[in-house]
Amino acid sequence: MGRKISQLPAAEAATGTESVLVVQGGATKTLPIELMRGPPGGGADGFGDLAGVPGDNVALAAILAALAPKASPAFLGTPTAPTAAPGTNTTQLATTAFVLAATAAILDSAPEALNTLNELAAALGDDPAFATTVLNALATKASLTGAETLTNKRITRRVVAAPAASGNLTANCDTTDRFKAFGLTGATTFPDPTGTPTDQQQLVVYAKDNGTSRAISWGASFVAAKNKTLPVATTAGKWFKAAFEWNSDDAKWVMVALVEQA
Repeated sequence: MGRKISQLPAAEAATGTESVLVVQGGATKTLPIELMRGPPGGGADGFGDLAGVPGDNVALAAILAALAPKASPAFLGTPTAPTAAPGTNTTQLATTAFVLAATAAILDSAPEALNTLNELAAALGDDPAFATTVLNALATKASLTGAETLTNKRITRRVVAAPAASGNLTANCDTTDRFKAFGLTGATTFPDPTGTPTDQQQLVVYAKDNGTSRAISWGASFVAAKNKTLPVATTAGKWFKAAFEWNSDDAKWVMVALVEQA
């Protein structure tokens, strides 16, 4: 095992005949004293001139030149760094893995056609005032529950054809305003309509035989108003229209009008 330079006799230290054990990076090396002291006058092969002017030691200067400075370093190759946890908001380095994860979280599995800001802008018509544009457009629309007055609007009645030409022909009041049963070929019954009617809702039964009078009967919820009678048969080759209104107090479809083809 080597000795410290300070422990050597002056003659040995001067001649460099002894050695020193040096530990570097976990490895040990035995160096001559003269290498530690450097050649006479100092130089690139030893540490004798480390106390001199920076840069005098050529070997050390070369090593330092290959290192990145702490201030604004410029890295070459493919340097790596620890990847910060999602949501980290510090001055820690952001690796490509961190950036990709953050971007994926923002996109949140958005469809391919809408995963860039440019595509989103195009989908919104490139309108920087999109919210105002939509708000102004909605202002011209009627609400579902409001009391707006509609002008110049046509209400198209929901006309539904009967599924057969005789037998039980049932209307669904949730989807039907006019129930049309034409070309009746036999006795026909109009049972109580299905669905959930609202008070004063209207339903018109529009029927006609195929040229021969057919018997007509009605479900228990169909009743006639005073001085009116539910039709019990068609007039051969003539249509009739029986207009009903739902009376929620009595749970009845009340016939308020009956007209027949002249």
